[in-house]
Amino acid sequence: MRQVITGVTWWFVLTSPVIVYAVYELASHPYSHPDIGPHGGVIVEWDETHETVAEVVIDRQCGILTVYVLDPWAKRSRDLQTRSITLTLDAPKPMVVKLVSVQRGWYQPDWASQFTSGRVLEPGTESKLAGTIAVTANGRQFVGNFAINKSRQ
Repeated sequence: MRQVITGVTWWFVLTSPVIVYAVYELASHPYSHPDIGPHGGVIVEWDETHETVAEVVIDRQCGILTVYVLDPWAKRSRDLQTRSITLTLDAPKPMVVKLVSVQRGWYQPDWASQFTSGRVLEPGTESKLAGTIAVTANGRQFVGNFAINKSRQ
């Protein structure tokens, strides 16, 4: 019996730093997501409550921008009650782009998780894209900055 108690004591002494570190990481960073989203775009943290993230994707062949709204882990889509998102580009040249919602069905016309623009960039010409994405939806303001390099996408 004494060997069992000694073994459990040593196990606790040796593993407690790992357990404490894991609890600290979960408490300080409860939502861990990758830098690249499921559609190959850059993840933008734009919600102070960390309930949603945005993924900005550029189709360089067509010059079309698409924003996907995702859950905190950047795995599943999350709907917002809005019909458009505003994207303010700082680079390559300053401009404001309105992205309209892509409806998934007739049953929720004001809710969407995917927003797209028309052709806003010349195909294949830009190597960097940076700006701010903003929307007021679900009674809250969502704002986040992003930067896309051609090498990353």
